[in-house]
Amino acid sequence: VLPPPPAVTSGAMPAGQIGTAYQFQITATNNPANFNAVGLPAGLFVNTTGGQIFGTPSVFGTFAVTLFASNPGGTGQSVMPLTILNIPPVLTSPYNAPGIAGQPFLYQITATNSPTSYGATDLPSGLSINTASGQISGVVPASGIWIANMSATNSAGTAAGAFAILIFPPPPVITGPSSASGTAGVDFGLQFLATNPGNWSASGLPPGLTMNSINGFISGIPSSAGTYTATVQTASNSGTASATIVFTILPPPPVITSALSAQGQDGVSFAYQMAASGSPSSYNATGLPAGLSVDPATGKISGTPSVPGTFNVILRATNGSGTGQATLVLTILPSQPVITSAGTAGGIVGTSFGYQIT
Repeated sequence: VLPPPPAVTSGAMPAGQIGTAYQFQITATNNPANFNAVGLPAGLFVNTTGGQIFGTPSVFGTFAVTLFASNPGGTGQSVMPLTILNIPPVLTSPYNAPGIAGQPFLYQITATNSPTSYGATDLPSGLSINTASGQISGVVPASGIWIANMSATNSAGTAAGAFAILIFPPPPVITGPSSASGTAGVDFGLQFLATNPGNWSASGLPPGLTMNSINGFISGIPSSAGTYTATVQTASNSGTASATIVFTILPPPPVITSALSAQGQDGVSFAYQMAASGSPSSYNATGLPAGLSVDPATGKISGTPSVPGTFNVILRATNGSGTGQATLVLTILPSQPVITSAGTAGGIVGTSFGYQIT
């Protein structure tokens, strides 16, 4: 004679939570010999001998679980709902959200445990949130700092936190000349400006010049003549701007280095070489006595003076930076005498004698 089949008498299955150990005892009448359960969520198992359901669920949701209890007389069963709750979200997105005024802004709220909705409050003007995706977007018209609040929600709860929206000014734009000139050995200064500047730097400057990293002022005393192509930069949190400038550094104005006194003679060929520093490109001389002239390319004064006397000659040497001058005291001596009178003369003893030397 077989016993009557078991009847499952277990109460409602309590809710569990994903990632948390779970246990439930199947009970039944008429001394069941074994147990079973069908439809359990992943991570849960059944002890077929003792009727314990145990394990750690790895998925969440509501599951229709069929409980079985059997003896030689048959099997009893009961369908029960089992709810496995999700874990509340944990925010994982960064707590600083940078952007640039007037440019598209994008920030993604992220969180663990599959949020179903997102929220954000205290956003600056121009920004809004997509509550389904958690994406904050828009254009903020002005720079500034805003402390906003974000949230992520699932069936188990809501995670909330504050984050900073940092809107920087637009990237810098440099305003400054594309070329500049100076003179070796002479103080030089040039101011660069920019909209929304940051720290300044420059490379390729002429030797002797430096740039102030705070205000963008280039200054110093250039030490070498030449042409230099430099790059100027200013970098802020919004970006970096650069500009190219060509420096032309001229040599210093010439300085006359030749002797400032000279002597010649009337009617005798004369030469004087003008010399100057600074690689002159041309020469000049004024106040020369008649018969002398200057070669503007070489600076050589030459000729045959035809007038004796002392002359103050102004010497000039010119290059791209200017003209240097000095006064040459030039003395032209008279010609040596030539006797033109007769080579012999006669007279009478005791008589007055006269002879004119010419």
